[in-house]
Amino acid sequence: MTQKKWHGDHTKCDLCANQFMDIPWFADAKVLFNGRRCWALVCPECHAKYTSGTFGPGIGQKYDASTKVKIEG
Repeated sequence: MTQKKWHGDHTKCDLCANQFMDIPWFADAKVLFNGRRCWALVCPECHAKYTSGTFGPGIGQKYDASTKVKIEG
């Protein structure tokens, strides 16, 4: 099976600006931020704070920050 990878060029969390090179993983996830639901690339801390905390279709995908390989969702 082919590994799915993130192909964007984002390097930091959309919500707090944590650098992805300084964290083990990042997520492309549906968040509730400032009373609005939207999609964002987030660090583990913001994922815990602004999402349902899970991964899956329509919820979010988790990627290894160094390889950008999808590891969950």
